[in-house]
Amino acid sequence: MARISPVIAIAATVGLVAAAPASADVPQVMHSFGYKHLLLGMSPRQVWMTGLITMSMIVDEECAYFTLKESEGPSAPNTFIGLSRTTGEVTVIDATTPTRTPRDIGKGSTLDELQAAYPDAQQDVAHPTRWIADAPENPAAQYVFTVSTFTGEVGAYWLESDDNTCPN
Repeated sequence: MARISPVIAIAATVGLVAAAPASADVPQVMHSFGYKHLLLGMSPRQVWMTGLITMSMIVDEECAYFTLKESEGPSAPNTFIGLSRTTGEVTVIDATTPTRTPRDIGKGSTLDELQAAYPDAQQDVAHPTRWIADAPENPAAQYVFTVSTFTGEVGAYWLESDDNTCPN
């Protein structure tokens, strides 16, 4: 019988093992609670322990921003994970280019596809290029999609908690 190092066993038990690189064959999904095992509501330590992020990118009065590792796919400009300095928790997770919602909406989806997948989606009055849809399994979160007025396609999207204080 093979022996397992106690350090490896402990690391695996508490989730210290880094995530495997993204594969083109494995769909990347932004589910209603987050991305992979990076979840809304996590503390800074929990976020770091996922192995999915790089060092802090920007810290301002409201938030600390982290980026996903390059292995998670190309990032659009300003793709980040927002950690509220008020709550001390993740309140927003931006999607990388290959990431899709469970209903297969992501960068390049049309407004018609978005509305068919999320019939509750509403245009944001304050930001007319933004469409907001409830995260189906998480009553405390929603998806926010930016839709180009020129192409009618989703250019970016993110998942945010109801108490998000990180500007996007």
